[in-house]
Amino acid sequence: MSIYKQNSPAHLETENQVITMAGTTRNKSFVPLLIKFGIGFVIAFAFLFSPYLAALSTLEKILAGHLLEIIPLALAGTITLASGYRRYKQSREGRGLLRVLTVDHRGITMGIHGKPRYNHFIPWARLRGVISKNRFDTEKKCKGGIMLGTSDCKVYQLSRDVAFEWVEEAELISKIRDFAPEARLELESSGTANSDPRYTNLWLQYFTDPNSRRRTGALVPGDLLQEGDYEVVSVIGGGGQGTAYRARRRSGPDGLPLEPDNTPVADVVLKEYVLPVHKNEAVEQGKTRLLMNEADILSKISHPQIVSMLDCFIEDHRGYIVLELIDGVSLRELIKRQGAATQAEVTDWGIQIANILGYLHNMSQPVIHRDLTPDNLILEQGGRIKLVDFTVAHQFETVRLSTVVGKQSYIAPEQVRGYPCPQSDIYSLGATIYYCLTGEDPEPITASSPGEKRPDISPELDRVIRKATALGLDERYAAASELAKDLQKTAGKIS
Repeated sequence: MSIYKQNSPAHLETENQVITMAGTTRNKSFVPLLIKFGIGFVIAFAFLFSPYLAALSTLEKILAGHLLEIIPLALAGTITLASGYRRYKQSREGRGLLRVLTVDHRGITMGIHGKPRYNHFIPWARLRGVISKNRFDTEKKCKGGIMLGTSDCKVYQLSRDVAFEWVEEAELISKIRDFAPEARLELESSGTANSDPRYTNLWLQYFTDPNSRRRTGALVPGDLLQEGDYEVVSVIGGGGQGTAYRARRRSGPDGLPLEPDNTPVADVVLKEYVLPVHKNEAVEQGKTRLLMNEADILSKISHPQIVSMLDCFIEDHRGYIVLELIDGVSLRELIKRQGAATQAEVTDWGIQIANILGYLHNMSQPVIHRDLTPDNLILEQGGRIKLVDFTVAHQFETVRLSTVVGKQSYIAPEQVRGYPCPQSDIYSLGATIYYCLTGEDPEPITASSPGEKRPDISPELDRVIRKATALGLDERYAAASELAKDLQKTAGKIS
């Protein structure tokens, strides 16, 4: 019986209550102890540090007097630090410090390693342009890299400092050539001079131009371009590639507006390319390539006898190259007007043109004009020749070109086959001299001999022209300087 009474529910309930109460009692017993300990600590602290309370009170009064000055300074410092940290964080996570993470058959993945939310992916089908430069900004002296333009008008700038930590730049270029052969490639080797920032800006403007065209039809006198910097005066002429306008600059070299009493800036030529509204319009894409090519080449040229590019910009899906206006007449117009020129005149012109070609062919990236004709050589009032129209000029590479350009009577055999070289321009110069001496275009793909048309032509000059227009490269002048030397010898005998 005693056993059952001890294990009854009533007994168990009573036992549980005791355990719970005991636990509660233990917990409550610490509270008074902690209170007593805290009071004792305060008393001890006051007793030990009472001699210093006066000094603390004095310090408090001093600080309180300058509190209104300290708070704004502290607040400004905090804001400055927070703003600087935020800008630093943004720059680290921004587009300028993108890294190429992967390049495969699908496209290019860029971003910041370990931060997927900053990743950008460019499929090969969307890649439209690639430009590699040694420096993007010559004033800030920052290192260059690669800019990628896409069909949705985005431009990604990859700084060479950090972009190629995971993928080599050479590998990226190689994959672009393999998987995006239609993309426009502008590569600058490390040995070339810094690029002209005008060309880089033109490239950026092309890919960020809006997807709509405001103006239709040709420009008319009075139209303003580039935020009013240029005013159209008249139409000079039109061709298969675009229209040329005479324009007046309405601002000085520093960009400030001209005052009425200021000396007016000389008129300029606006060479216009009508560009596609949509970047993937293959039919119109050729004009974009011509614009970019001409602007790129002219931005690297500095020669007194080659037309100067003053500016270049894109506005309303039209590209404009601003060129100096040359006061003169083309050799073709001159010969049509006055008839065949004298041997002395033609020899002088030939020497000048050969020296111009020597400059182009000896650039760090040799430039082949590919369209050297009497139409593109302007004779100024003082007798100086100027070379114009670099629409189809080409930076020399030992690869075959898919397109053949140039006027039939002035292009060399190798240029017809798609392999233009510096000697191709020499052939064109020989054909041009033939025209100036005879007043007739030479037979296409022929070694020209002006002596057959004009018996009074000296044998020495006839021999020079035949060698310049030789069909085989081995028989033709190897360099423009050699042609200039022989013309100088001829000039001495003629005079």
